[in-house]
Amino acid sequence: MNEEAAQHIENCRYGEALEVLDFAMETLHSVAEHEEDEDQFEQPAASTCEMYEQSATNPCSDAVKSSRTPISPQMTEDFDGDFVYTTPMRYVDSEETELDAISMGVILTFNMALTHHISAMMSKKKGNMAFKCALKMYQLSFCLLLKGEAQLSVTQVLALTNNCGQIYKHLKREAKARTFFTHMLTTLMTMIEGGDADDVDNLDGFMWNASRFILEDPALAAAA
Repeated sequence: MNEEAAQHIENCRYGEALEVLDFAMETLHSVAEHEEDEDQFEQPAASTCEMYEQSATNPCSDAVKSSRTPISPQMTEDFDGDFVYTTPMRYVDSEETELDAISMGVILTFNMALTHHISAMMSKKKGNMAFKCALKMYQLSFCLLLKGEAQLSVTQVLALTNNCGQIYKHLKREAKARTFFTHMLTTLMTMIEGGDADDVDNLDGFMWNASRFILEDPALAAAA
């Protein structure tokens, strides 16, 4: 189902994508409840993720309507010069390990968030509503990611970090944005120094966002 949703996103059918993702999350939640290892997908503490109880239902289902308007892959000209990772996540195939419920939950919620994020960038009429919906789903994705050892690629983790930071920046929550971009920049610099940066897709875009934000921050720029 995630593959079907990913294709809808890539073909600008955002309403259809959300319908598929909603159903996929409901199915995942139902299956997890009946598995022997139920604690793998149990509800985290409220202080960690208050909206987890809504994970089987998209809390922003009315924010995105069906649309076929194309979007720039990087949005560098259309959205304040920011890089936004707009490629939907897909399951990472592995012969050694079976994809777990946590990983599937992270991927599905990221794609929900991405759909709202793209919609928000496309339409100024919605104001910040769709951005906030996207942020809620990104937060849920992070919540699940931190709960267990999700099987994600480095690029996928960076994409989640980048897009969260970009929305926080847009909403003028500078402290939160700084946290995400600083972490991303530190991670990227460590990978570059270790010779592991070749494994990162869209490296230039991630570096652009992180370094640009740092340089625009007077305090951080002075410290650098």
